[in-house]
Amino acid sequence: MSLAEIKSAVNELSVKELAELAAFMRERDGAAWDQQIEEDAGSGKLDFLFDEAERAEREGTLKDWPEFPTFDGGPVDGALNHDKYI
Repeated sequence: MSLAEIKSAVNELSVKELAELAAFMRERDGAAWDQQIEEDAGSGKLDFLFDEAERAEREGTLKDWPEFPTFDGGPVDGALNHDKYI
């Protein structure tokens, strides 16, 4: 199936089906991201970040991550985060 065919099929989905597809895509994208980060960390590509964090901790300049806004208990991730309401 081509990308054009997939896009055409997506245009035919109901709102509920579109929300389900969006949730599936978020999970799939998240899993791919996690795998890429693990590969990069394992290969040493991210060592400079670990070194920087360790240096900042030694110097007392390490900061906590900022809090992210949430929506109904989960992270805000745009308009497609409405699937639980359909």
